[in-house]
Amino acid sequence: MAKIFTDSDKTKCRFYYEQGQSPTRCANAMYVNHQIVMTAKTVQNWAKEYGWSDWKQGQEASASASNPAMPFGVSHVIDPILHISEQVAKNYCHKHDNGNGKIAPMIKGALQAVAAEINPPESVLEYLNKHVLRQYIKNMRKFNT
Repeated sequence: MAKIFTDSDKTKCRFYYEQGQSPTRCANAMYVNHQIVMTAKTVQNWAKEYGWSDWKQGQEASASASNPAMPFGVSHVIDPILHISEQVAKNYCHKHDNGNGKIAPMIKGALQAVAAEINPPESVLEYLNKHVLRQYIKNMRKFNT
């Protein structure tokens, strides 16, 4: 049975694709960042079907738009502390999740890991707690079983 993808999934994937990510890297980014499992072939089919700009053109445009002299000029990461904190928290969840059990202790451990490694402002920890980690862990468990 074919997997059903939402328009939101396709929009997220299109963003990666048109920013210069190959179909394989798009599929990987969709899993890592959004816990959505797809194949590179699915990305290629969508690009053809919906007339997306070629990913190679996006890669060239992205490289030419990079400016290390400007804030966010290369990575385009707007809030680097949030970005790094989110990655540390997600890495913690991947390392320490056994696929079952309560989510609250996992979130607490992830937030403690972020606090110890990054020492971000309290607002970052609150954002991760309220808006990111619970759904991330649920999706991670859903797709890893």
